[in-house]
Parts: sequence; structure tokens; C-alpha cells
Amino acid sequence: MSIIVDSSTSHFPEIKSFVEAVRQYCKMIESIDNQKELCTFLRQVAASIAHLYTCAFDLPEISLQYKFTKVISKSGEYEKSLSSLLGSYNFYNISLAPLDLIQPELAIALSDDLGELYSDLKSALDCFDRRELSYVEHSLWSWKFGFETHWGEHLTNALQHIHFILFDQYV
Repeated sequence: MSIIVDSSTSHFPEIKSFVEAVRQYCKMIESIDNQKELCTFLRQVAASIAHLYTCAFDLPEISLQYKFTKVISKSGEYEKSLSSLLGSYNFYNISLAPLDLIQPELAIALSDDLGELYSDLKSALDCFDRRELSYVEHSLWSWKFGFETHWGEHLTNALQHIHFILFDQYV
């Protein structure tokens, strides 16, 4: 069932929880230049994105009622700093089609996963914070759609790689 966005929508508990999780993640990425210790940072990221994933499941489907012009994303803003902090742990292999057993693996950058996640979440958060119904509607729709089609994949890939770094590599 989908909802129509009105002035009360942003006060729904599941939306408030998700927005707070987005703010926490974005704030953490924005403070990347203050991070000195890789293990601490990775533990914070893992906890943050696991919480985001849980909260995203509760986002409602949105019935689009308003016309909206695309907002410029913040792509690539923190990826260099992330890459520098991650060092040799930045790259990992992944299959883009896990059920295809003959699909070759690709090298992926964790900094790209975390950066794409930031970009998608922050762009929608900036819209959401404008509080106009068309912007709130667009934000909620893009968060839900992106979770299912784009940033959700970056999040799960990142969490798997971070788990490997923390518990198999003992960083």
C-alpha cells in the first residue's frame, strides 16, 4: 500500500527513524578528514549502515502527486578522503550476479560504495529538509526506490566487505 504525502508524513515514526539514520551516516562521512583510526571508523560505518538497512525496510511506498525537477547530487565529494583512509583495504571483488555461478567477479572500491551511498542519501536529505511537500515526497520516493535499486546494493556490498576486514583481516 502506498501513501500520499501530506504535512503529517514526515512525523511518521518509521520516517523519523530513517531520516535520523541518514543524518547520522552523512555526518559521519562528512567528518572523514577527522578520522585517524581505520578500525574505529569501520566499526562506526558498519553500525550506521546496518541501522540504515533496517530502517529502510520500514519506508512506505509513496504515491507520486507532485512534479519534481531533479536535484544535483553530491557525487564524489568524499571518495578521495575515504580512499586514503581505507588504503589497501579499499578494493575488493564482487559478483554483480550472485546467482550466476559463471559470472566473473569485478573489483569494486569500498570508497565508491560509501560515497555513492552518501550521495544518494544526502541529496534526498537536502530536499527533505526544505519541508515543501513536493520535496518531501521526492525524498521519500527516492530513498525507497534507491534502497531497492541502487544504494541498497552499495550498502550491502560495503557491509559485507567491512565485516571481512574487521573479522577476517583483524584490522
